[in-house]
Amino acid sequence: MTVPNPVLELAVEWTTSREKLMSEWLNSLRSAKTTGNELWEHTLDQIQSTVEEALSTQEKALRDWAGQLSGVEGTSDDLKKRVDEGVSLFTKWNEHQATVWRQWLETLRKSDLNSLASATTPVGEQVIKAWEDAGKQMIKAQKDWLNQWKTSE
Repeated sequence: MTVPNPVLELAVEWTTSREKLMSEWLNSLRSAKTTGNELWEHTLDQIQSTVEEALSTQEKALRDWAGQLSGVEGTSDDLKKRVDEGVSLFTKWNEHQATVWRQWLETLRKSDLNSLASATTPVGEQVIKAWEDAGKQMIKAQKDWLNQWKTSE
């Protein structure tokens, strides 16, 4: 029987969420010219909701894991203190991620939709393709790492 690993589950969920976000964002950018402002805003709202949900899930999983560890009989006070410090650092990191995403989405909301839609030009398409390729490489690296982690358990 495999023991659930909340940190691994969290990493898998986070990678899946990032892959979905990347895909949605690139599709939105490509279709910006034909979708109009209302759909563009709706898409940005969906991305923001997905990010907030992923960050919330991430933090909850870590807190659950830390709570389980603290509840194990014989856990030293030093280890409990280090776990608490780790949770605090992770919470700050999570808050910074939320800020970056919020600012990025706000920048997109303030951008001229028609200039973003110029991504349908050859140069714009090259930029989107470069982002897409970089995103795919990042997701592939994360999935490879997760697969190694899964097989090492």
